[in-house]
Amino acid sequence: MAAQAEAKGRVSQYKVVLLGDSGVGKTALILWYLEKAFNLSGELTTGASVHFKRVSCDGKEVRLEIWDTAGQERYTSLGPIHCRNAKAVVICYDITSEPSFDNVNTWISHPFIPDSILTVLVGCKADKSHERVIAQNTGEAKAKALNPTVHLPFFETSVVTDQNVDELFTFIASNLVITETNGIHRGNIVLNCHHDSEPHTAISVCTPC
Repeated sequence: MAAQAEAKGRVSQYKVVLLGDSGVGKTALILWYLEKAFNLSGELTTGASVHFKRVSCDGKEVRLEIWDTAGQERYTSLGPIHCRNAKAVVICYDITSEPSFDNVNTWISHPFIPDSILTVLVGCKADKSHERVIAQNTGEAKAKALNPTVHLPFFETSVVTDQNVDELFTFIASNLVITETNGIHRGNIVLNCHHDSEPHTAISVCTPC
């Protein structure tokens, strides 16, 4: 009974890593999810930073360990470090940037992303419809083509209109909880999740230049 109570009260921690070209909106996406705040500095991420957020999914308390990684080419070699022990990877592109969309194939083909990991494709800056060069159905087709067997989950997000930001992390937390609880991988089932409004914590990861 004591062991069952301890297991029930245990808070699982899931590492979620955001990857993608520099400037696609990874930092903005994370900051909006965590604080509903904009990245006013506009500074590019160097190396990586790690943020923590508590989420309750159907009564199960979990902690998301969210890694914001640099997209500059000189940091690509750090991918194996950033993705070590990750439970989910989010590949981001900018809907106004064709090169960032083309590079999705490069990011997802890196050997440090195992086939068993939950992988989600995200088109950022969906509010910039007047600058859009990647149609939503093109993004959806890419998600299907990257894994014809499973079809990668796909979202378009915007921190300006608050489109699909909480929904993205709810989906990730839900599927990781289901996988841990029932062994079902990529169930595409969304649980009733509450995202803790308490201030999040963050640390910077020191990496070589």
